[in-house]
Amino acid sequence: MLNEAAFQREVSYAFLCEMGNEENGSKEDAMKKKDLEKAVQAKGAVFLGPGGGHDRWMSKNGHKFVIPRHREIPPGTAQAILKQADM
Repeated sequence: MLNEAAFQREVSYAFLCEMGNEENGSKEDAMKKKDLEKAVQAKGAVFLGPGGGHDRWMSKNGHKFVIPRHREIPPGTAQAILKQADM
């Protein structure tokens, strides 16, 4: 079982490696919503509740952000969400 920091490093590394292998925006680059949610939770963010077409989250520092309710999230969007989860 990985501790939180190790899991976060593993998810971030795998995601960045995946992004580097393909062109940005292709279907293969998309991150699964479930994987993105796990990465966001590993960063300490908590789920606030559902919104219209998005799920609302709050980072450990109180910054609120949303994750679209799609099966796959485009790489640029996923990267921006992970950045917001660190705020």
